[in-house]
Amino acid sequence: MKSLVEKLLLIALMASALAVPQARSQPEEAPAAPSPASATNDTDLLLKNFLLLQDQLRTTQRAMEQGREQAQTDARRTEELMAARLNLIEQTLNARRTEEITSLQQSTRTVIIIASIITVAGLLAVVFAGLVQVRAMTRLSEVSQQLRTALPVPQLEAGGNALLLNHSSVEKFNANLLGALDRLQKRLEEIEAAASSTQTTTNGHKQVAAPAPINPQMTTILGKGQALLNLDKAEEALDQFDEALRLEPRNIEAWIKRGTALERLQRVDEAIVAYDQAIAVDASTATAYLFKAGVYNRQKKYAEALQCYEKALSAQQKSRTQTARA
Repeated sequence: MKSLVEKLLLIALMASALAVPQARSQPEEAPAAPSPASATNDTDLLLKNFLLLQDQLRTTQRAMEQGREQAQTDARRTEELMAARLNLIEQTLNARRTEEITSLQQSTRTVIIIASIITVAGLLAVVFAGLVQVRAMTRLSEVSQQLRTALPVPQLEAGGNALLLNHSSVEKFNANLLGALDRLQKRLEEIEAAASSTQTTTNGHKQVAAPAPINPQMTTILGKGQALLNLDKAEEALDQFDEALRLEPRNIEAWIKRGTALERLQRVDEAIVAYDQAIAVDASTATAYLFKAGVYNRQKKYAEALQCYEKALSAQQKSRTQTARA
Protein backbone atom coordinates (compact mmCIF):
# COMPACT_ATOMS: atom_id res chain seq x y z
CA MET A 1 0.00 0.00 0.00
CA LYS A 2 2.91 2.38 0.83
CA SER A 3 4.57 1.68 -2.53
CA LEU A 4 1.34 2.66 -4.24
CA VAL A 5 1.22 5.94 -2.31
CA GLU A 6 4.86 6.66 -3.15
CA LYS A 7 4.13 6.05 -6.82
CA LEU A 8 1.18 8.44 -6.69
CA LEU A 9 3.33 11.14 -4.98
CA LEU A 10 6.02 10.70 -7.61
CA ILE A 11 3.44 11.13 -10.37
CA ALA A 12 2.08 14.26 -8.68
CA LEU A 13 5.57 15.80 -8.38
CA MET A 14 6.28 15.09 -12.03
CA ALA A 15 2.96 16.70 -12.97
CA SER A 16 3.78 19.82 -10.93
CA ALA A 17 7.26 19.96 -12.41
CA LEU A 18 5.75 19.90 -15.86
CA ALA A 19 3.28 22.63 -14.89
CA VAL A 20 6.08 25.07 -13.88
CA PRO A 21 7.86 25.11 -17.28
CA GLN A 22 4.48 25.65 -18.98
CA ALA A 23 3.91 28.67 -16.81
CA ARG A 24 7.36 29.92 -17.61
CA SER A 25 7.03 29.35 -21.35
CA GLN A 26 4.43 32.08 -21.71
CA PRO A 27 6.75 35.00 -20.73
CA GLU A 28 9.17 33.95 -23.48
CA GLU A 29 6.80 35.47 -25.98
CA ALA A 30 6.98 38.68 -24.04
CA PRO A 31 10.24 38.31 -22.25
CA ALA A 32 10.42 40.07 -19.01
CA ALA A 33 12.54 39.73 -15.97
CA PRO A 34 11.01 37.51 -13.30
CA SER A 35 10.07 39.29 -10.20
CA PRO A 36 10.38 38.01 -6.63
CA ALA A 37 6.59 38.14 -6.21
CA SER A 38 5.99 35.79 -9.14
CA ALA A 39 8.54 33.33 -7.78
CA THR A 40 6.81 33.34 -4.45
CA ASN A 41 3.46 32.80 -6.12
CA ASP A 42 4.84 29.82 -8.02
CA THR A 43 6.17 28.32 -4.84
CA ASP A 44 2.85 28.83 -3.08
CA LEU A 45 1.01 27.34 -6.02
CA LEU A 46 3.31 24.34 -6.03
CA LEU A 47 2.82 23.89 -2.29
CA LYS A 48 -0.95 24.14 -2.65
CA ASN A 49 -0.89 21.60 -5.44
CA PHE A 50 1.24 19.32 -3.34
CA LEU A 51 -1.09 19.65 -0.35
CA LEU A 52 -4.11 19.12 -2.57
CA LEU A 53 -2.49 16.05 -4.06
CA GLN A 54 -1.66 14.80 -0.58
CA ASP A 55 -5.29 15.24 0.47
CA GLN A 56 -6.43 13.40 -2.61
CA LEU A 57 -3.97 10.61 -1.87
CA ARG A 58 -5.27 10.35 1.70
CA THR A 59 -8.83 10.36 0.45
CA THR A 60 -7.95 7.69 -2.06
CA GLN A 61 -6.15 5.67 0.61
CA ARG A 62 -9.14 6.00 2.94
CA ALA A 63 -11.50 4.96 0.17
CA MET A 64 -9.31 1.99 -0.62
CA GLU A 65 -9.24 0.97 3.05
CA GLN A 66 -13.01 1.32 3.24
CA GLY A 67 -13.33 -0.76 0.09
CA ARG A 68 -11.04 -3.37 1.53
CA GLU A 69 -13.01 -3.44 4.79
CA GLN A 70 -16.25 -3.65 2.82
CA ALA A 71 -14.80 -6.49 0.76
CA GLN A 72 -13.72 -8.29 3.92
CA THR A 73 -17.15 -7.76 5.43
CA ASP A 74 -18.84 -9.04 2.29
CA ALA A 75 -16.48 -12.01 2.18
CA ARG A 76 -17.18 -12.77 5.84
CA ARG A 77 -20.92 -12.47 5.25
CA THR A 78 -20.70 -14.68 2.19
CA GLU A 79 -18.70 -17.22 4.17
CA GLU A 80 -21.29 -17.18 6.95
CA LEU A 81 -24.11 -17.62 4.43
CA MET A 82 -22.27 -20.52 2.79
CA ALA A 83 -21.64 -22.12 6.18
CA ALA A 84 -25.32 -21.69 7.11
CA ARG A 85 -26.42 -23.23 3.83
CA LEU A 86 -23.99 -26.12 4.25
CA ASN A 87 -25.27 -26.70 7.78
CA LEU A 88 -28.86 -26.63 6.52
CA ILE A 89 -28.02 -29.12 3.74
CA GLU A 90 -26.22 -31.35 6.24
CA GLN A 91 -29.18 -31.26 8.62
CA THR A 92 -31.58 -32.04 5.77
CA LEU A 93 -29.45 -34.99 4.67
CA ASN A 94 -29.19 -36.26 8.24
CA ALA A 95 -32.95 -35.97 8.71
CA ARG A 96 -33.60 -37.80 5.44
CA ARG A 97 -31.13 -40.53 6.33
CA THR A 98 -32.76 -40.89 9.74
CA GLU A 99 -36.18 -41.20 8.11
CA GLU A 100 -34.88 -43.84 5.69
CA ILE A 101 -33.30 -45.82 8.52
CA THR A 102 -36.54 -45.60 10.53
CA SER A 103 -38.60 -46.70 7.53
CA LEU A 104 -36.24 -49.61 6.89
CA GLN A 105 -36.46 -50.69 10.51
CA GLN A 106 -40.26 -50.53 10.41
CA SER A 107 -40.35 -52.56 7.20
CA THR A 108 -38.00 -55.16 8.67
CA ARG A 109 -40.09 -55.33 11.83
CA THR A 110 -43.28 -55.76 9.79
CA VAL A 111 -41.74 -58.55 7.70
CA ILE A 112 -40.54 -60.33 10.84
CA ILE A 113 -44.00 -60.06 12.43
CA ILE A 114 -45.73 -61.39 9.30
CA ALA A 115 -43.24 -64.27 9.00
CA SER A 116 -43.74 -65.11 12.67
CA ILE A 117 -47.52 -65.10 12.29
CA ILE A 118 -47.34 -67.35 9.22
CA THR A 119 -44.97 -69.73 11.01
CA VAL A 120 -47.18 -69.92 14.08
CA ALA A 121 -50.28 -70.44 11.91
CA GLY A 122 -48.51 -73.24 10.04
CA LEU A 123 -47.48 -74.93 13.28
CA LEU A 124 -51.02 -74.63 14.63
CA ALA A 125 -52.40 -76.08 11.39
CA VAL A 126 -50.00 -79.04 11.60
CA VAL A 127 -50.89 -79.64 15.25
CA PHE A 128 -54.61 -79.36 14.49
CA ALA A 129 -54.33 -81.77 11.56
CA GLY A 130 -52.46 -84.23 13.77
CA LEU A 131 -55.12 -83.98 16.47
CA VAL A 132 -57.90 -84.46 13.93
CA GLN A 133 -56.18 -87.51 12.47
CA VAL A 134 -55.61 -89.02 15.92
CA ARG A 135 -59.22 -88.37 16.85
CA ALA A 136 -60.45 -89.90 13.59
CA MET A 137 -58.31 -93.00 14.13
CA THR A 138 -59.60 -93.29 17.70
CA ARG A 139 -63.21 -93.09 16.55
CA LEU A 140 -62.44 -95.53 13.75
CA SER A 141 -61.06 -97.97 16.29
CA GLU A 142 -64.14 -97.56 18.49
CA VAL A 143 -66.53 -98.12 15.58
CA SER A 144 -64.57 -101.17 14.45
CA GLN A 145 -64.77 -102.60 17.96
CA GLN A 146 -68.52 -102.02 17.97
CA LEU A 147 -68.85 -103.72 14.58
CA ARG A 148 -66.77 -106.65 15.78
CA THR A 149 -68.89 -107.10 18.91
CA ALA A 150 -72.15 -106.66 16.95
CA LEU A 151 -71.40 -109.35 14.32
CA PRO A 152 -73.21 -112.73 14.71
CA VAL A 153 -71.21 -115.74 15.86
CA PRO A 154 -70.86 -117.35 12.36
CA GLN A 155 -69.49 -114.13 10.98
CA LEU A 156 -67.15 -113.71 13.92
CA GLU A 157 -65.78 -117.16 13.19
CA ALA A 158 -65.36 -116.29 9.52
CA GLY A 159 -63.92 -112.82 9.81
CA GLY A 160 -63.31 -112.02 13.47
CA ASN A 161 -59.59 -112.47 13.29
CA ALA A 162 -59.43 -110.01 10.39
CA LEU A 163 -61.50 -107.35 12.18
CA LEU A 164 -59.28 -107.22 15.28
CA LEU A 165 -57.50 -103.89 15.40
CA ASN A 166 -53.80 -103.62 15.89
CA HIS A 167 -53.50 -100.23 17.58
CA SER A 168 -49.79 -100.04 16.91
CA SER A 169 -50.13 -100.31 13.11
CA VAL A 170 -52.83 -98.73 10.96
CA GLU A 171 -51.67 -100.55 7.85
CA LYS A 172 -52.13 -103.93 9.51
CA PHE A 173 -55.63 -102.90 10.49
CA ASN A 174 -56.42 -102.01 6.87
CA ALA A 175 -55.21 -105.39 5.65
CA ASN A 176 -57.23 -107.22 8.31
CA LEU A 177 -60.32 -105.20 7.48
CA LEU A 178 -60.08 -106.00 3.77
CA GLY A 179 -59.61 -109.67 4.57
CA ALA A 180 -62.69 -109.57 6.76
CA LEU A 181 -64.71 -107.98 3.96
CA ASP A 182 -63.60 -110.68 1.50
CA ARG A 183 -64.55 -113.40 3.98
CA LEU A 184 -67.84 -111.65 4.61
CA GLN A 185 -68.59 -111.61 0.89
CA LYS A 186 -67.81 -115.32 0.55
CA ARG A 187 -70.03 -116.06 3.54
CA LEU A 188 -72.87 -114.11 1.96
CA GLU A 189 -72.48 -116.05 -1.26
CA GLU A 190 -72.60 -119.34 0.64
CA ILE A 191 -75.75 -118.29 2.48
CA GLU A 192 -77.33 -117.08 -0.77
CA ALA A 193 -76.57 -120.36 -2.50
CA ALA A 194 -78.00 -122.34 0.42
CA ALA A 195 -81.14 -120.23 0.75
CA SER A 196 -84.22 -121.06 -1.32
CA SER A 197 -86.32 -117.96 -1.84
CA THR A 198 -86.63 -116.45 1.62
CA GLN A 199 -84.82 -113.36 2.84
CA THR A 200 -81.71 -114.12 4.94
CA THR A 201 -79.70 -111.87 7.23
CA THR A 202 -75.95 -111.37 7.40
CA ASN A 203 -74.07 -109.11 9.84
CA GLY A 204 -77.43 -108.08 11.25
CA HIS A 205 -78.58 -106.53 7.92
CA LYS A 206 -80.23 -107.71 4.71
CA GLN A 207 -78.37 -109.90 2.27
CA VAL A 208 -76.60 -108.01 -0.53
CA ALA A 209 -79.21 -109.11 -3.03
CA ALA A 210 -82.30 -108.81 -0.89
CA PRO A 211 -84.53 -111.48 -2.37
CA ALA A 212 -82.58 -114.18 -4.18
CA PRO A 213 -82.83 -113.49 -7.89
CA ILE A 214 -85.49 -115.56 -9.55
CA ASN A 215 -84.03 -115.01 -13.01
CA PRO A 216 -81.66 -117.95 -13.67
CA GLN A 217 -79.78 -115.88 -16.23
CA MET A 218 -79.00 -113.26 -13.57
CA THR A 219 -77.72 -115.96 -11.21
CA THR A 220 -75.55 -117.42 -13.94
CA ILE A 221 -74.08 -114.05 -14.94
CA LEU A 222 -73.28 -113.09 -11.35
CA GLY A 223 -71.72 -116.47 -10.65
CA LYS A 224 -69.61 -116.27 -13.79
CA GLY A 225 -68.50 -112.76 -12.92
CA GLN A 226 -67.54 -113.82 -9.39
CA ALA A 227 -65.58 -116.76 -10.75
CA LEU A 228 -63.68 -114.47 -13.11
CA LEU A 229 -63.04 -112.08 -10.25
CA ASN A 230 -61.63 -114.90 -8.13
CA LEU A 231 -59.29 -115.73 -11.03
CA ASP A 232 -58.06 -112.09 -11.04
CA LYS A 233 -59.72 -111.43 -14.39
CA ALA A 234 -61.27 -108.20 -13.22
CA GLU A 235 -61.88 -106.74 -16.69
CA GLU A 236 -63.88 -109.74 -17.86
CA ALA A 237 -65.72 -109.91 -14.54
CA LEU A 238 -66.65 -106.24 -14.92
CA ASP A 239 -68.23 -107.00 -18.30
CA GLN A 240 -70.34 -109.73 -16.67
CA PHE A 241 -71.51 -107.42 -13.89
CA ASP A 242 -72.38 -104.71 -16.43
CA GLU A 243 -74.43 -107.29 -18.33
CA ALA A 244 -76.23 -108.20 -15.09
CA LEU A 245 -77.01 -104.53 -14.43
CA ARG A 246 -78.42 -104.16 -17.93
CA LEU A 247 -80.81 -106.99 -17.11
CA GLU A 248 -81.64 -105.70 -13.63
CA PRO A 249 -80.43 -102.13 -12.91
CA ARG A 250 -81.56 -102.22 -9.25
CA ASN A 251 -79.70 -105.37 -8.28
CA ILE A 252 -77.66 -104.49 -5.18
CA GLU A 253 -75.36 -107.50 -5.43
CA ALA A 254 -74.45 -106.61 -9.02
CA TRP A 255 -73.57 -103.05 -8.03
CA ILE A 256 -71.39 -104.17 -5.12
CA LYS A 257 -69.58 -106.79 -7.22
CA ARG A 258 -69.08 -104.19 -9.93
CA GLY A 259 -67.47 -101.89 -7.36
CA THR A 260 -65.19 -104.75 -6.26
CA ALA A 261 -64.09 -105.36 -9.85
CA LEU A 262 -63.42 -101.65 -10.35
CA GLU A 263 -61.28 -101.65 -7.21
CA ARG A 264 -59.20 -104.49 -8.64
CA LEU A 265 -58.70 -102.35 -11.77
CA GLN A 266 -57.59 -99.38 -9.62
CA ARG A 267 -60.59 -97.35 -10.79
CA VAL A 268 -61.38 -96.18 -7.30
CA ASP A 269 -63.70 -93.28 -8.12
CA GLU A 270 -65.93 -95.48 -10.27
CA ALA A 271 -65.95 -98.10 -7.51
CA ILE A 272 -67.22 -95.52 -5.02
CA VAL A 273 -69.95 -94.54 -7.50
CA ALA A 274 -70.98 -98.22 -7.78
CA TYR A 275 -71.24 -98.52 -3.99
CA ASP A 276 -73.27 -95.31 -3.90
CA GLN A 277 -75.64 -96.81 -6.47
CA ALA A 278 -76.11 -99.87 -4.24
CA ILE A 279 -76.81 -97.59 -1.26
CA ALA A 280 -79.27 -95.58 -3.37
CA VAL A 281 -81.20 -98.78 -4.13
CA ASP A 282 -81.33 -99.79 -0.45
CA ALA A 283 -79.96 -97.41 2.20
CA SER A 284 -80.03 -100.18 4.81
CA THR A 285 -77.36 -102.19 2.98
CA ALA A 286 -74.50 -102.24 5.46
CA THR A 287 -72.24 -104.23 3.14
CA ALA A 288 -72.06 -101.38 0.61
CA TYR A 289 -71.06 -98.99 3.39
CA LEU A 290 -68.36 -101.42 4.54
CA PHE A 291 -66.87 -101.80 1.07
CA LYS A 292 -66.98 -98.02 0.55
CA ALA A 293 -65.29 -97.49 3.93
CA GLY A 294 -62.56 -99.91 2.89
CA VAL A 295 -61.88 -97.83 -0.23
CA TYR A 296 -61.63 -94.61 1.78
CA ASN A 297 -59.45 -96.33 4.34
CA ARG A 298 -56.94 -97.43 1.69
CA GLN A 299 -56.90 -93.86 0.39
CA LYS A 300 -56.14 -92.68 3.96
CA LYS A 301 -59.35 -90.65 4.00
CA TYR A 302 -60.07 -91.64 7.56
CA ALA A 303 -62.85 -89.13 8.19
CA GLU A 304 -64.91 -90.42 5.22
CA ALA A 305 -64.15 -94.02 6.20
CA LEU A 306 -65.32 -93.34 9.73
CA GLN A 307 -68.61 -91.91 8.45
CA CYS A 308 -69.18 -95.01 6.33
CA TYR A 309 -68.47 -97.29 9.31
CA GLU A 310 -70.92 -95.33 11.44
CA LYS A 311 -73.59 -95.57 8.73
CA ALA A 312 -72.95 -99.32 8.40
CA LEU A 313 -73.32 -99.76 12.15
CA SER A 314 -76.51 -97.67 12.15
CA ALA A 315 -77.95 -99.69 9.24
CA GLN A 316 -77.05 -102.92 11.03
CA GLN A 317 -78.73 -101.82 14.25
CA LYS A 318 -81.87 -100.74 12.37
CA SER A 319 -81.98 -104.07 10.55
CA ARG A 320 -81.63 -106.01 13.80
CA THR A 321 -84.36 -103.89 15.40
CA GLN A 322 -86.71 -104.59 12.49
CA THR A 323 -85.88 -108.30 12.66
CA ALA A 324 -86.58 -108.37 16.40
CA ARG A 325 -89.94 -106.66 15.88
CA ALA A 326 -90.85 -109.09 13.11
